[in-house]
Amino acid sequence: MILLVAVTLITSCGSDDEPAGKPDTITYKISGTGVISGIASIEYTNADGINTNLNSALPWELSFDSKFDDAETLTLHATSDVEISGEILINGTVVDSEIGGSIITIVYAYTP
Repeated sequence: MILLVAVTLITSCGSDDEPAGKPDTITYKISGTGVISGIASIEYTNADGINTNLNSALPWELSFDSKFDDAETLTLHATSDVEISGEILINGTVVDSEIGGSIITIVYAYTP
């Protein structure tokens, strides 16, 4: 009986020094639908939570490891002269997307 109690106590005590889990990988993707290429004006929430603007050839993709400790609104907005689609992925899984038109806006409430 004493041995059982000792084993239970040893196995139930965790270490406070256990490393935190790997941060989530956030990926944004934009592509032209039905075309091989095009140009898009893109605005997205970067790894620091700041909106960033750029112009890019399509398809476009950006990945970063999350540094967010709290909930963050991830935004992906794009305009183009071709029909476009966009996706926000967390660890390779699509969490939100929009297809069609020359303007897309995706807003996703990310929680680490």
